[in-house]
Amino acid sequence: MSETRLDTEAFRLEVALWHSRMYPTAKADDVLAKLMEEVGELAGAYQKYKWATKASIADTWEDHERDAIGDVMIVLAAYCLKRNIDLDEVTASAWQRVKVRSRERVLNGEGA
Repeated sequence: MSETRLDTEAFRLEVALWHSRMYPTAKADDVLAKLMEEVGELAGAYQKYKWATKASIADTWEDHERDAIGDVMIVLAAYCLKRNIDLDEVTASAWQRVKVRSRERVLNGEGA
């Protein structure tokens, strides 16, 4: 596994430039459809990895799975750009809500 970390600001800028050049007329719904396609590819790769009968086949599908996760992130960033949504802000906000809900569930004896 690579130790490369993502500079989210540079990533967003690069995705914005790439997307505007590659898909200048794309609307948010076009990008959302592409995002759903990429999530489908991720699900397919995971299923093939999960049911692989040989380690070499599993390794191949794990590579596809990793590639699909990257594609999902790129297209999600493009969608956020089209919708003028700050990906870092909504992710941080959602994470805070999840942590609060999880803490409440633990306190209520509903799980770890």
